[in-house]
Amino acid sequence: MSKGLGLGGDWPKEASGIIPGEAREQVIKLFMNLSGNDGRQWLHWLDKFNRGENLFGHLHFVGTISIPACSEKFNPKVFFVTGVKLYAGDGFWKHILPAVSLVKSTPKAIFTAFDLQKPLTDDEIRAELRDCHVFEDVSIFCAHLAEMLKRQKNGEKKEDGLLVNGYASIFYVRGVDNEIFVVHTYWRADLRGWDVRVVRLGIGCWDAGCRVFSNNNLPTDLPTKAAA
Repeated sequence: MSKGLGLGGDWPKEASGIIPGEAREQVIKLFMNLSGNDGRQWLHWLDKFNRGENLFGHLHFVGTISIPACSEKFNPKVFFVTGVKLYAGDGFWKHILPAVSLVKSTPKAIFTAFDLQKPLTDDEIRAELRDCHVFEDVSIFCAHLAEMLKRQKNGEKKEDGLLVNGYASIFYVRGVDNEIFVVHTYWRADLRGWDVRVVRLGIGCWDAGCRVFSNNNLPTDLPTKAAA
């Protein structure tokens, strides 16, 4: 067998007609991707491929966003009243804030961002996001969302950040009574501020062009694929 890649020796080319030289370049590229910064993403795609699942869904991988750890205390009930220019809607007050508590320190997090390539329901989005996409700790989520809002407090455009073009940025968050809610943000250009809203799952479709964030850093689609 070839040292390292195992693409020589008893390679069973009879089944496919492929010889080691043809596969070597692609295998090397795969190994490089697996060992790079997006390695966990590529491992997830490879796992889906090996299970025979469809890689070409309707969520387009945009990138990952890193939220640094913070040792300072964070009170969601204060920030979402007196923080950056924002309006927290009735749903946020009813379904999210009653479940939060004071955050003594905020851990580092990495979110993965996807853009919707067609109108999708919550069920369709969540099926593509797969396991662990829900933000389970609502207090920590609020701290991380606050950091994202502060980064774009004047509506600055960030390629992998919250959308500022009128489309929603979506998060699935576990709130009051252990129920999963949809937290979504909009940049209000007319008011020069952020609108943070909450709805229950299954309220219609989200438009193509909306962005959804997952907390698991495991995208389900190739970053270079064309829209299906």
